[in-house]
This record gives sequence, C-alpha cells and structure tokens, in this order.
Amino acid sequence: MPRISLPPGGILADEMGLGKTVELLATLLLNPNLNIDNTYWRNSLEQLSDVVPLKKRRRQHKVHCICVQQLNAAKKVQCLRCQLWQHQNCMQDSYEYYICPNCWTELTVETEQLVNTGATIIISPNEIKTQWQHEVGKHVNDTLKVLLYPGLHSGSWYSPLELAKYDIVLTDYTILMHELNHTPRNTTDRELRYEQRYMRPSSPLLMVKWWRVCLDEAQMVESSTSKAAEMVSNLPAVHRWAVTGTPIQKTIDDLAPLLKFIGFRAACEPLDAWQTVANSFLLNHKVEPLLELLQHCMWRTCKSKVEQELGIPPQSEVVHYLDLSNVESLYYREEHFKCTSLFLDAIAKHSKYNPNTSSSCLSSISPQLLRIMLQPFLRIRKTCSIPVVVNKNVSDTNTYMNRQELLVHLKATNEKECKQELRTWASSYNGIAAINFIQSQYKDAINNYKQVIKLANDYNDEHISVDSLLQIHALHNMLKASKLAPKKDELPDEELSTYSRKLNKLQRKYLETTTPVMKAAEMAYESKLEELDKLAEEFDSSIVELLATLINTGECWHKAVWNRITHEFFRLSISTEKLAEVTSMTGVVYLLHTWHDRLRELRKKLRHDFEILKQMVSQACGTMEKGLPLTIDSIKFIKSVSNCHLAEIMDDKPTNVATNQGKPPKKRLCHLCKIRESVNQFECLIFAKELGKEGTITDGSENPSWEITLIKVVLGFLSAKSEFHEWKKECTNKLEQLDCLQSLGKSQIKYWIEVEYVIKSFDELDMCKMRISLTEDPEEQSNYRLLPEQLEEQRLFNTSNIEESQLNFIRLMGRLKYLKHLKEDTGDKPCPICQTLDDDM
Repeated sequence: MPRISLPPGGILADEMGLGKTVELLATLLLNPNLNIDNTYWRNSLEQLSDVVPLKKRRRQHKVHCICVQQLNAAKKVQCLRCQLWQHQNCMQDSYEYYICPNCWTELTVETEQLVNTGATIIISPNEIKTQWQHEVGKHVNDTLKVLLYPGLHSGSWYSPLELAKYDIVLTDYTILMHELNHTPRNTTDRELRYEQRYMRPSSPLLMVKWWRVCLDEAQMVESSTSKAAEMVSNLPAVHRWAVTGTPIQKTIDDLAPLLKFIGFRAACEPLDAWQTVANSFLLNHKVEPLLELLQHCMWRTCKSKVEQELGIPPQSEVVHYLDLSNVESLYYREEHFKCTSLFLDAIAKHSKYNPNTSSSCLSSISPQLLRIMLQPFLRIRKTCSIPVVVNKNVSDTNTYMNRQELLVHLKATNEKECKQELRTWASSYNGIAAINFIQSQYKDAINNYKQVIKLANDYNDEHISVDSLLQIHALHNMLKASKLAPKKDELPDEELSTYSRKLNKLQRKYLETTTPVMKAAEMAYESKLEELDKLAEEFDSSIVELLATLINTGECWHKAVWNRITHEFFRLSISTEKLAEVTSMTGVVYLLHTWHDRLRELRKKLRHDFEILKQMVSQACGTMEKGLPLTIDSIKFIKSVSNCHLAEIMDDKPTNVATNQGKPPKKRLCHLCKIRESVNQFECLIFAKELGKEGTITDGSENPSWEITLIKVVLGFLSAKSEFHEWKKECTNKLEQLDCLQSLGKSQIKYWIEVEYVIKSFDELDMCKMRISLTEDPEEQSNYRLLPEQLEEQRLFNTSNIEESQLNFIRLMGRLKYLKHLKEDTGDKPCPICQTLDDDM
C-alpha cells in the first residue's frame, strides 16, 4: 500500500482494566501545548469600548440574557459590544473585558479566529464523568484545573476565554447532543415578528481550538449519523483520541467512524477505499491491508500478553442452571421450535446446491447474512432468561413479561387460535353445503348446515365460539334448502320454528353493536336542533340583519368596525383574501348576506334529508326487531347505499371504465352520499375548511370560518359600546346561535357516520347469507363464482380444511386445558447467580 500521512492522535483500545485512563493522563502531562497565543482576542476586546457607537451606549439596563427571567434585583454585567445586559450568575466569564454570547458568535464568524488553549476536553458517558474527575485527583497533583462542563441547557454560559483557562474539561455525550441544538446548523436568518425575549447562544465548545479531544467509551459514537457523533466531529482540535476497550462491537465496519473521528480520513474516505480493505479481510481472509492501516493509528494490549506482569489470578468458570417453571418451559419449547424453523429457512434460502457433491452449502457469507442467520438464536436466548413476547402490531417492540403475565398471554393467544380454527371448520361446512345447493342435493346441504349449528352449540364460550355471521349464513340457507327440498327431506315445523327464532335473535344481536350508538347520536343531533330553534324564536331578526342594523346606525362606526376586523384577523392569522374584494362595510354586509342565505338553504335541506333518513333507518331497525322481513323500500335503500359504497369491493372488474369519448362515467351518488355532500358544504360554511374537487373535505381545521369570526368580532366589539347597550342581549343571543350552529355541524357528521355503520351492518347481514354460485363464463370466475369443473376441486379443498382444522382445534383445546390447570407461583424467585431478590439488590 502507498504511504499515508497520519494525523496526530489515535485509537487507544487496551482491554478493560489495563489502565487506559492512566495512559491518557500521562499523555496529557508529557505533551502539553507550549505555544498558546491569544493576543489577538485580548487586543480585540480591549479596543471594543473605543469603537461602540454613541447610540448604543445610551441603551441602559435592557436585559437580554440566556434565561427567560427578568430579575431586576439580580446582579448584571454589560456587553462592551452591544451594550445589552445579562445576569452575572448566567455568565461564567472572569475576563476583564466582557462581551455577551451573541457577540462572541458574531466575532468568531466574522474573523474566522478561534481561541487557542492547552486544554483537553474529555467526553465520556454521564455515569463515569465524575469517575474521571476522581482519577485526575488521584493520579495527578492539584496543579491541573478541571472543569465539569454543564452545557448550555443548564442555564450557564462559559466564554471561550474562560474555557481556555482550564487544563481539563469534562463533559458527557448527553450534553453534546443538547449542544448540537446551539450550532450554526440550527440557526436561522428569518426575521421574527416579535423581539426575542431571551438570547439563544451558540455553543462555546466550537469557539475553542482544543489541544486534545478524547472520547472515552468511543464505541458510543460509532454510528456516524448520531447527534453525539456529529457534535464531536465538529469540535476543533489538534489531537484526537478515541479510547475504547471494544473498538469492534458487531462488525469490522465499526472501525470506520473511529478512524474518521481521529482524522484518518485517507483510510475511510471515499467509502469504497474502506470497503476494499474490509472485504479483503472478510471475504478473502487477507489481514495485511487492515493491519497496515491499524498499526499506525491503534494501540491495543490484551490481558493474555501481560497477565504475567499483572499477576492476574486464573480465571474460573461457574455454570448456573436456570430452573424453568411449567409455563416458561412450555413457552421455551414452542419458541425453540419456531426459532429452529426460522434458522433452517434462512440457511435453505441462501444455500446453493452443488451437483458434484450432491449437497448444499452457503454460497457466500457476509456480516449482514450472519446477522439474519443468528437472529433466531438471540430471540431464543432472551426467551430462556426473560420471556420476551414480540408485538407484531408495533415494529421493533418487545414486551417483557413475568410468569403470571406470560400465562395470561399464552391463554389469550391460544383462545384466539382456537377461534380461528373453529371459524375455518364452520366455513368449510358452509362451503360444502353451498356446493350441495348448486347440485340440488338439499338433504346433504341441510346436514352440513346442521353441523355448523352443532359446532355453535358445542362451543359457545365467551372467548371460543362460532362467528355469528357464519351461524346466520347456515340458518338462513338451511331454511331455504328446506323449502326447496323434496317433501320427505323437509325439516319438521318445530325445527323450522326453532331455527327461525334463533336466526332472528342472532340478527338482532348483531345490530345491537351499532344501533344504540346511532340512537345516541340521533338524540344529540335533535337536541342541538331544538336548542337552535329556541334561540331563533327569542328574536325576529337574523344574525346578518342585526349586524347590518348596528353598523348602519352611523357612518362613524364603519371605519372603527373595519379597523377592528383587520386588527383581529391579523392577530388570529386569518387570511383577508376575501375581504380584499370589498372596500367598505356595505360590501362586507353583502358578503355575509350571501353566506347566510346559503347557510339557511343548506340547514333547511339537511333537516329534511335527515328526517327522511331517520324514518328509513328506524323502519328497517323496527322491522328487524319484530323478526319480520325487510320491506321493499328498506331493501332498495340499503342496496343503493351498498352498491355505491362497496361496488369496488364486490366487483373484481374496475368500476371507473372510460367511455368511448375518453371521459369517465359520471359518478352516481346514493341518498346517503348526497346527504354527506350537503353536510360537507355546511361544514365549510361554519368551519375553516375547503372542499375538494369531488366534494370531500381535503384541508382545514375546526376553527370558525372567516364569516363567523367576522360576525363574532363585530358583535363583540359593538355590544361592548355604551351606544349599543339596548342590543346587548340580542347580540349575546346571536353569538350563542353561532356556537350552537357549530355544535350542530359536528353532531350532523357524527349522526351521519353512525347511520352509515348501521346500514353497513344491514348490508353485512345480507352479504353473509350469500352462497357460492355457478357461472359458465371464465371471465366471471372468482372466489364466489365457480366454473362447473371447479366444483369437485372446491369440495375436496373444503373437506381437507375440515380435517386439518379439526385436528388443529383439538390440539389447541388440549393445550388450553393444560394452561388453565397450571397454577403459576406469583412470588418472586431468587436470582440463580447471586441468590437475591430484586428488592434486596
């Protein structure tokens, strides 16, 4: 390899316990900075008092500190450059000539000069920061000045010259992550509407050219994308040291960020250069290129090389066996089986067959592939010590459970699996019965439907039961098959009556999940209508008529009201785009009249439409409650809604087929969709929302519309004037009407949604009664429409499903019975290693 220029510093990677801290302190003492020159900064600060403009000198006692408190009694210091004042307790600066943090930032940017120092900044995890302070006091005399840097988020600012006075500055990675928020990356030049209440300083750590930067436990910043890594890479320094006992944690690529930090960019940039060296080691097993790089920048001493010098006693190995409880043992065995399957699947997926040896082997191996293959081992290892349940609904989320929680989880999961197998079992019987129906084998169809009812009777537990829709399907079609069957195969009248009552009961029970909520929404809607009617009856005039009357009492009020409107709209950040179309209050009143007329028309239309909707839904629910068949009008209404809302789901063909003219067909809206369209328009009149091209609300908020805001501003402004005292009560009434209108809009949407749920429930009841049908057209073939030659294949498929689901169900029920009989010890057991409980530790 060609010779590479090496930067000062390096990676100190001795094994743990071999004195990395002492080695670094020795380096610090033996290699001080002997050329510290800050004459430029001293002269610049001394000259500041001579160049401050007189205009700035007159600004007295204006406090602009890094804290938000305005403490008049607190002692203050004044910046020589901008003449602003800060609290002395917040400013850590003992230099004779003081400037504020903002001025420090401006000067360093303008001059591109940094403060020189002989200090070493040591960054470590927060837990061992004080340990460094203790080690410095233990191994070094008291001549070294040490600072525990608290960070800007603590409310203290250390000037660069103050930091330069210390020999060692100690901080941690958490503080550095906060400091990143005070770097040029997070500053903005945009102008603010209001003056800042407090100063937002930049980090002083970036204004000092450190003699040495040291990262303890450097593996914590091996990710080059982390905030801590970004901050440490921005610290100006002459020497850079990374101290870690584990420079490689997962893969050899962990070395690249460390090499980049110490300034050895020739080894890791561009990325292809490092990948060449890494792949040479990983794939070709050539260590020479890697050793050539590392021997110039890394020092590592292993205990095995110096154990004779250190006198380390021989290592002893103690094995502790874990005693798993019955629940843990069951869970572990099942997880072990799953992990074994995952591992074998990963091996098979990446294996390549060799015809010469008639065997398979991995074609290649890489760190990424190794991680995939070993992932099951990590999962089973966690399961062995602490039960870990992976939450599939949330990515990268594990739930750690104790023994009792694990038992509850296993029972719930088992019951869910039992119900799923029972559903497959019952569905397969329904599928075979449908084929019997097609072949006019009504007696066999009735027998298969009876099997579904038998399953429902045998398993009617709260957690394990046959789905009610499957039962409704079986009962409905069994009654229909009995009517079509020959006389000798018909069901007796008593059985027909029993099954009919059960069918009606299941249908009513299914609707009970949606109808009570709809009725509550209906009552809330009607309550708001009644409240609005009562408010409107108190006074004859409308809202806009009252507003026009008040404004037109005198020309002098026009300008005052207009100014009030523009002021409030600006304060509330409301667009005045529509107001730009008018130039007087007369024009504003005209716009409000137009808005109010449209609002009144929509209110009248919606009231009528919702009344019709209520009658139709109430009629359908009442008919179902009595156990009678739906009327023709109810069936047509439900069908029109379902065809409109579920057409794309029901039909395999695309619905939006272009016509011969190249234009899509006009969308036909059902009665429910037309009401929603009106509701959307009404909502946009009372809230700050806009309609999309198809009549759906696309953007906005539940803030009042600009018309309602304008009316509230005007009525609130005028009613507070003594000249309009006689109209105060009426103004209050109109403001209450506006609030009631907005509540009505919300209740309309809620009522419409609940009605839609009820209609969907009726539609689901109708759809669940559908059977597989026959078709001669191959283009119409689907899961619900079979060709004649597919009937036997479908019958065999359902028969196989019955056998498989029956076996799985019996197995799962046996497992559930075993789990229910387990009595888990809820008490804590001592740790198998230290023999103590958690509370004793």
